[in-house]
Parts: sequence; structure tokens; C-alpha cells
Amino acid sequence: MTHPTAHTASSLRDDCFVISRYPCALIDVWRPDTCTALTLRPVLPQDEPLVGSFFASLQPATRYRRFHATVGTLSAERLMQMTRVDYTRHLALVVTTRQASVETVIADARYVVDGSDSSGEFAIVVADRWHGMGIGQRVMQALVAAAADQGLNGLWGDVHESNSPMLALMKRSGFRISTGMAGQGFVRVERSMCPALDPALPLRPPPAARLGRLWALLRPAAPVPGAGLRQVGER
Repeated sequence: MTHPTAHTASSLRDDCFVISRYPCALIDVWRPDTCTALTLRPVLPQDEPLVGSFFASLQPATRYRRFHATVGTLSAERLMQMTRVDYTRHLALVVTTRQASVETVIADARYVVDGSDSSGEFAIVVADRWHGMGIGQRVMQALVAAAADQGLNGLWGDVHESNSPMLALMKRSGFRISTGMAGQGFVRVERSMCPALDPALPLRPPPAARLGRLWALLRPAAPVPGAGLRQVGER
């Protein structure tokens, strides 16, 4: 899938890129089985180096599953496209952890509205060492809920048929697997936002409660600073 077209290349290079509406309601903070607090939030333009370091840290096989191609270091232009989003036609979420006031991205998930203007293609990848902690499912719940709030009819993506962790995550997240649609070793996964076809979307705490937890868990650290798509799952 091509990169989002909400911004032209020239506007992406503009140092005066302006966020018209930052979706604070999507911020979520929780602690998995470890004592480390994790923060899920919409990406920011200043996350470009964090996102670049995240993708560079992935194992080659993980990057291949994410992009369905051999990918090395992401170009500056691609990183701008991935971090300067409009939160409407292109929504990107990151999960971060903070150690000694240093923030690190450990997961990236996003969707881009497709040509139908009614559904979106999604992607998700979790850092290798953070697999098995339920991060993928938590992020997918947030992505699905955001897409529904935006009025999309569904989300879809193509997954390699050998990527069993991703396929298992999709089943847990309420996606249907259509083996005959993608072809060439890939299967299509889809989720409709219609309540008659899919289970109720996961309930999430109200924004005020999530923001209250955010500040409580980050103290005394400083507050959070104000694309062809493919997927990889986790065990």
C-alpha cells in the first residue's frame, strides 16, 4: 500500500507542520506483568527519531513481516510520512516505555483510509523482546475503537500465511480470515465495525481517567512531549 496522501512531500518537509487536532482521548497507560508503565498514544512529529530507532532495532525477520520486503534503515522522508499524520485518514499509535526520563518506542500500529473512503488498511508491529505481554491485543483494541469512532466501516490487512502469531492475534481481536482473497502466500484479515457482524467494541476508560493515570505514572519524569502497510503479530 502506498504512503498516505493527506500531506504532500513539500508539506512534510515544512518545519512549521501544524497539528490541527491531537486526539488526547486515545492516550492509555497500563502496567503489564512487569513493573514498567507503558503508554499508548498517538504519534507526534517529534517522534521521528524514536520511530526510526524502533524500526532499526527490530530483527530482520520482524521487519520483513511488517513491510513484506527486505527493509533496512527507513529514509528520512518515510519517517516524516509515518510521524506527521492527520489522525483522520492516517492514524498512527505508538507504545512507549520510559527509563531514566528516556522514552523508547516498543510498538507501532496504524491505519490508512483506503480508496473506498469507508475502510482502512492497518499495520502493527511489536518489538521482539516485548512479545508475549498482550501489547499487540491492547493496541489492536485501541486501533479498532478509533476506527469505529472515526466512522469507518471496517479494517483490513494482508498477512503472510506462515505468520501464525499474527493470525492468532487477529482471531483474538475479532478479525475474520479470508484465505482466498490476498493470494501469493498471503491471507486477508478483516473486521467489520457493524455490531450485527462483530462483537461489541471493547470498552475503554473515559479520557479523563486515562489522562489522570498518565500523569500519575509519569511523575516525576517529564510529561510526554507535545507507508505501505504490513503486519507482524506476537505470541
